[in-house]
Amino acid sequence: MQFFWDAAGNIALESNQSFSKKQLAYGFQLGALVRAWNPSSPWARWNIFDFPFAAFRFAVGTDQEWSPSGQAYPSVVAGLDLDADIGSMERLFVAGLCGLAYGLADVVEAFRAHGVKSETMVISGGAARSALVRQIMTDTTGLTVALPETRQPVLLGAAMLGAVAGRVYGSIGEAMTSMSAIGWSSEPTGTGMADFHQSKRRVHRLMRKLDHDSRVAMRDAANACRS
Repeated sequence: MQFFWDAAGNIALESNQSFSKKQLAYGFQLGALVRAWNPSSPWARWNIFDFPFAAFRFAVGTDQEWSPSGQAYPSVVAGLDLDADIGSMERLFVAGLCGLAYGLADVVEAFRAHGVKSETMVISGGAARSALVRQIMTDTTGLTVALPETRQPVLLGAAMLGAVAGRVYGSIGEAMTSMSAIGWSSEPTGTGMADFHQSKRRVHRLMRKLDHDSRVAMRDAANACRS
């Protein structure tokens, strides 16, 4: 039987994008881990977290009998950062949006590399109603981001298909022209903001490459130890 616990404190320097405002954020983190190495121990037999997986292993023949694993207890990590203002939550929200937008920009660039070019991107959904979301998507991709006039674009699309099937319109394009309209659109802020996001995207790519290379290095090291 093995028990492991960990407690740690941390201090982070937070700032806005231009580094004109900075603050220190304090926090702490607690972690716990349980491992039962003896398969016949009660901790192993009554590990309810592993029951579904034990059933699957038994069903496919990996295990010859019902055998929950005491090594499959989930780890528990809990933490709290002591940020005193709403600005910290705003920065975290914007950072999350930027991460999504940089992934979207990679998709747009991949399309362009294969000859699929566009000037406008239409988005929908709850988050799309936010002007901030649309502006970040615009500045990172360089495209005009448009929002449909209707609040139910999925239902409208189904209605378009029904109209074409019922021969009210002769084609999907004709139905789209007649039944839909753009409500709002966001234009790129300017070259300065585009350059800023390009720099952050380079950092984003470097971090992804570091993560990939680290996984490859550790996988190769593990394979070398086993061979």
